[in-house]
Amino acid sequence: ATKMATLPRAVLKWLQSIPVTPHCARRDFSSGYLVALIFCKYFPGALRIEAFDEGQSLDRKLVNWGLLRKFFKDHCILVEEDLIEGTIHCKPGAAEALVQRIYTMLTEKRLPPIAPDFSDFSYQCSLPAHARATIASAIKSNITTSELTAHPDLEQQQRAIEDIAAMHATLRADQREFSPERFGITPRGPTGHATPVGGATLR
Repeated sequence: ATKMATLPRAVLKWLQSIPVTPHCARRDFSSGYLVALIFCKYFPGALRIEAFDEGQSLDRKLVNWGLLRKFFKDHCILVEEDLIEGTIHCKPGAAEALVQRIYTMLTEKRLPPIAPDFSDFSYQCSLPAHARATIASAIKSNITTSELTAHPDLEQQQRAIEDIAAMHATLRADQREFSPERFGITPRGPTGHATPVGGATLR
């Protein structure tokens, strides 16, 4: 399983004061309902919480986030689309990054900068080579069923798959460089050529 991102203590205390108490940020914020609760607190009367559904079906999520997108536009609130999309589809770290973005916006308090990566690339890099995902499992882990349903455009899906394949190729290249014996290659000899186990020279 991918290592779970966590929310800073200051953000958790802020959420509890609203009150919003997520048990699992990735799942609980994906519907948009809790996000609506936060903005209802700061913009009383601008949102009707009764218009939002707590359900986790993709249809309900899209309706909720459609209302939130309109609210953001009407009030000139900048919430990056990749944070919204990542949160809807439960991408690793997306909900946590979204909540921290909202926290700094509404409280005007600072947090350490984060560089959200909604793939499991960092997690895969932390694993030993033998435990890393195959390209098939990498695609399965990084493209959710809900994304395919929400974005049926085949060209867009193909681009996403190509991005994941490129990520996987980078990991494999690193493995070949740092663990050549796993690929039947001995370290480079004095001629600068790598030789496979068995003696033939690869040119």
